[in-house]
Amino acid sequence: MRGCIRRDSVVGYVNWFFFALLILIAAVLRRDVVNIWPAFVGIPAVLYLIQGVRFWRVARALRAVPAAA
Repeated sequence: MRGCIRRDSVVGYVNWFFFALLILIAAVLRRDVVNIWPAFVGIPAVLYLIQGVRFWRVARALRAVPAAA
């Protein structure tokens, strides 16, 4: 995930290459993707959760700093 830091907020952007890679892996594995489904969904979910929390903390810190005049 990437983000754009603005004066009063942070906007997170999704890295579409990562999802394209997941789709490619699913296409290659075909039926075997069912065997690794928890990891296939769980690992990206945890990674994006961690990044989302980091962006949320940056946004909270930006809100706490008074704007320069």
